[in-house]
Amino acid sequence: MLGENEAFDLFQKKVGQRTLGSDPEIPELAKDIARKCGGLPLALNVIGETMSCKRRVEEWRHAIDVLSSYATEFSGMEDKILPLLKYSYDNLKGGCQIMFAVLCFIPEDDISKEELIDYLIGEEDDMVKKVVRMHDVVREMALWIASELGREKEAFIVHAGVGLNEIPKVKNWNSVRRMSLMKNKIHNLAGSPECLQLTTFLMQQIW
Repeated sequence: MLGENEAFDLFQKKVGQRTLGSDPEIPELAKDIARKCGGLPLALNVIGETMSCKRRVEEWRHAIDVLSSYATEFSGMEDKILPLLKYSYDNLKGGCQIMFAVLCFIPEDDISKEELIDYLIGEEDDMVKKVVRMHDVVREMALWIASELGREKEAFIVHAGVGLNEIPKVKNWNSVRRMSLMKNKIHNLAGSPECLQLTTFLMQQIW
């Protein structure tokens, strides 16, 4: 992983000065996107190349929105970044794959060993470090795999720690198998639709 300054330098090289200089707001927006890549060179290269032809502020703001909501819909993510990360995932031992599946349902902050073990009941806990945090892009890869490589996007709904006041809109509730709404502001589930295939539902730590 690259440090923040190194990551931004690489991202700027991929985007190009012509695009970065096309609007005074773009350099700051570029910093936001580079941060979302979390220092991962693969993501910085692919996303930087994609943004190299975007010279309107609206396009950069839209890119940030996409990366913040469902990053697999960003150009290049599903065909260039996630398949390469999946190769590494496929070579993990089964227990680590299970931990990946669990971590992608938890908000993007540090989780203690004890908390994670609660979610891994029945599994070996010696794979868990004292504090764990999943990389944003790796999280997207884990969700992509869980949703049958993006073919069943509504089977796994994860909106943890994003400040929701009500349950998210879903086109087909019958396809939902796992859902995480942890660390939100949802206090009322009255009138919520039935989810006949739902096996996991996380809603702890409501604000």
